[in-house]
Amino acid sequence: MDSYRFSTVISDVGVITLPPIPDLHNMEAEVLIIPKRRKSQTEKTKHKIYSATDFLNEFSGIITGMEQITDEELDLLKQEQ
Repeated sequence: MDSYRFSTVISDVGVITLPPIPDLHNMEAEVLIIPKRRKSQTEKTKHKIYSATDFLNEFSGIITGMEQITDEELDLLKQEQ
């Protein structure tokens, strides 16, 4: 017995659309639904975005010899380049 696997989305009214496979037309089938968890917007972002202050606060133990710098000071340094 052949089996097929599809990823699809169930519509708001509960309709599941499958790709056309002529061999399956008019066939009785057993359906198993495995819901996938929806990813939040933050989970879709691969990298965390830090402000300069957040970065320095989080990594201050790793990066030594750096003075505290504000976001405004960092923006000024970026503009000077």
